Amino acid sequence: MLSAAAATDIPVEYTVNGELHTATVPSGNGGFLIEAETTSDGVYGSSAPDITFALRNGDSITVEVGDADPQPQILVSDVVANEEDGALTFEVGYLGPPSASLISLNYATAPAAGMNLFADYDDTSGTLTWLPGETGTKTITVLLHDDDVPELDEFFSLTVSTESDVNLLDDRVFGTILSAEALVL
Repeated sequence: MLSAAAATDIPVEYTVNGELHTATVPSGNGGFLIEAETTSDGVYGSSAPDITFALRNGDSITVEVGDADPQPQILVSDVVANEEDGALTFEVGYLGPPSASLISLNYATAPAAGMNLFADYDDTSGTLTWLPGETGTKTITVLLHDDDVPELDEFFSLTVSTESDVNLLDDRVFGTILSAEALVL
């Protein structure tokens, strides 16, 4: 905005993507709006080109343009497996555009409330990584043990966390292990 309404038309030059444009602040106005269309490059976290305005006194003002692409999301869902299956596999879905940055997802299993310490699964922890530009589904496999002991179905949680610029749709999901041997009460 100008400090006062312009007495005469004021020409303004600005660049977008290195291309020179001109506009005019009409006399009697204190400013004007320049609309510059930004387009998605299909990669979250990549910067759009800045817009630079050249002023009459030789100075310039640069406006940083935000990313037009939506933030990626990570989705993990609950899983059910039979004890004799040998493994339970969580699918970890990457939703949205690829990221310009490395995405890391930490995970760890833990007994669900009220479950005993003699669980029919191996504690599992680790990190999944999507390289810049990479998308798609990854998996987390938890090994199961068929102990031939009559028991109730078992549950455990899988907690996921990240410091990457991605939205976790759920930070804790559950694995259910269906007992192969019925518990007779």
